[in-house]
Amino acid sequence: MEDQQAVLEMLRDMLQRHANLQVVAAVGTLAQARAALAHHRPHVVITDLGLPDGNGLALIEETRQDLPDTKIAVISVLGDAATVVAAIRAGASGYVLKDDLPEDFSHFIRDLMAGDATLSPAVARHVVRLLQADAQETVQAAPPRAALTTRELQVLEFIAKGLSNADIGTRLGISTHTVGDYVKAIYRKLEVRNRGAAVFQAINRNLVNP
Repeated sequence: MEDQQAVLEMLRDMLQRHANLQVVAAVGTLAQARAALAHHRPHVVITDLGLPDGNGLALIEETRQDLPDTKIAVISVLGDAATVVAAIRAGASGYVLKDDLPEDFSHFIRDLMAGDATLSPAVARHVVRLLQADAQETVQAAPPRAALTTRELQVLEFIAKGLSNADIGTRLGISTHTVGDYVKAIYRKLEVRNRGAAVFQAINRNLVNP
């Protein structure tokens, strides 16, 4: 459910070409989105938050109630902590900023459908800060540090800053392919499947600074 035609067309093209998914678009209003959901009952809902006739948070809450098995992702220009946390609490399993859309959006959707929390690094930091604030009310043992090597920790720091594999390679003087190998090792050790989840785990385990 997206109110910007250019963004909608780009996402629809990527999903149809690379993920072989049937895509139904509801452009413009919350009312159109509700009608489309009632008719199609999709497996995945991708919504913006700022819609002309309402807030996408209402759509998320309604979808979570009416279609509990449907996965919900937010794509928005709104990246402040209050908005991100509100969307997650309303029932969104994924959240990515429009300026931080992954190059292969089909992987984002496949991870979402597999049940993974799909968060861009900046969004993951907001969620971690919320969890850390909530945890201050109780005494908990510090989570164990994953057995990452020094180089893997360096790569993880750059991932948390939002750098691409190519940029990380330039900073460290290694090839993009080698960076990719480090990223795969980090995912395996942190038991995650995407960059946002890696940042979430890294900050929560005190591997990098929030």
